[in-house]
Amino acid sequence: MGSVVTEYHKPGELVTIDAKSRPGYTFDGWQVGIDAMDVTRVSADGTVSSFIMPEYNQRIQAKWKLNGSRVNVAGIRLNQENLSLDAGETSQIKADVFPENATDKVVIWTSSNPLVASVDKNGVVTALSDGTAEILARTLEPNDKQFTAKCKVSVTGSIEPAEPIPFGERIEAESYTTQSGVDTESCSEGGKDVAYIENGDYIGFKNVDFGEGAECIDFRVGSNGGNNSIEVHIGSPNGKIIGTMNVNGTGGWQTWKTQKCSIDKTSGVNDIYLVFKGGDGYLFNLNWFCINNNVIGDCNADGKFTIADAVMLQQWILAVHDAKLTDWKAADLCEDDIIDIFDFVAMKRMLISK
Repeated sequence: MGSVVTEYHKPGELVTIDAKSRPGYTFDGWQVGIDAMDVTRVSADGTVSSFIMPEYNQRIQAKWKLNGSRVNVAGIRLNQENLSLDAGETSQIKADVFPENATDKVVIWTSSNPLVASVDKNGVVTALSDGTAEILARTLEPNDKQFTAKCKVSVTGSIEPAEPIPFGERIEAESYTTQSGVDTESCSEGGKDVAYIENGDYIGFKNVDFGEGAECIDFRVGSNGGNNSIEVHIGSPNGKIIGTMNVNGTGGWQTWKTQKCSIDKTSGVNDIYLVFKGGDGYLFNLNWFCINNNVIGDCNADGKFTIADAVMLQQWILAVHDAKLTDWKAADLCEDDIIDIFDFVAMKRMLISK
C-alpha cells in the first residue's frame, strides 16, 4: 500500500512522475488507468518517467515486485491503552507492528467519537470535548487480514467557544474545527481548499451565525463531474439535515464555480457540518461557503420564491414592454451569467418540485 498523489495538469503538458522507492520491493513499471498511453523512461530503472497529459483525467499506478518471500504481520500493539487529556491538548499514540521484518506495516487510525477526540494518520490525538473515545489502530495487508489494537481516551473539559462567525461572511473550507477523511491542498484561487473528499467524509464549523433566518448557502466548488452532493447538517454530522445540494461538474478539480443550496429557514448561532456524498473515488473540492438570505429564483426580490418570479422572468425573456428583473442574479439558475429560456425551464422545475 502506497500513497496517492493528485496533481493538476493541462492537456499537452509534459508530466514527470517519480515512484521513488519501496523497501523490500523492486519497481516493476507503470500501470496506466485509462486507455493506452505512452510512458517514457527518464531514469535508467524507470522509476522516474514522463508522459504527455491527455484531454481526460488519468490515473497512473506504480507496480512493485516483492523481493523474496512475503512476511505477514503477526500482530500490533500500542504504547498505551489508556490516555487522559484536557480539551485542547494533543498526544501521539505509537503503534508497533510485528514482526519487525513484516512486509507491509501500514497502520490505519480511526476514532469512535471524533467530536470528543480526533486522530490523524500519524496517531496524533487531539482532545476536543468532554467525554470518552476509543482510538483504533489496524493493520491492512493485501489479503485484508487485519490486526487491531485500541486505546481509550478520556477528555476533560471543553475548548472555549470562539466568537461566532458573522452572518454573511465567507467561510474558508479549510478553517474547519473538525473533520473526517479530508485533506487540504494549494488552491488555484489562492490559499488552500479542502480536497481528497470521499463518500461519507465531513467538515464541521463551530458557532456559525445564521442571522435572523438564512435560507441559502453559496458553495465554491471545483468538480470533475459525477453524481455527488453536499448535505448540510446542524449540531453534528448525524444531526438534522437542513439542505442538500447536488454538485454540478465545473470542468476540473481547480476550475471553480459558485453553486447555491436552498436550506430550511435557520436562525441564530449553530454548529454546522457539511457531509459529502457520492460514488467511489474522490468527489470534488471545496474552496469556501457563505450563508446568506439570497433566495434562489427570487428575481423580484420580495424575499420569497413563487410563481410571481416565473412570470417576471417569462415577461423579461419575451421582451414585454417595461418588463425588468429586480435581481437578475437570482434568476441565473444555470449559473452561466446569461439569462435565457434555460433558466426559465429550471425555474419551472423548481416550482413544480415545491
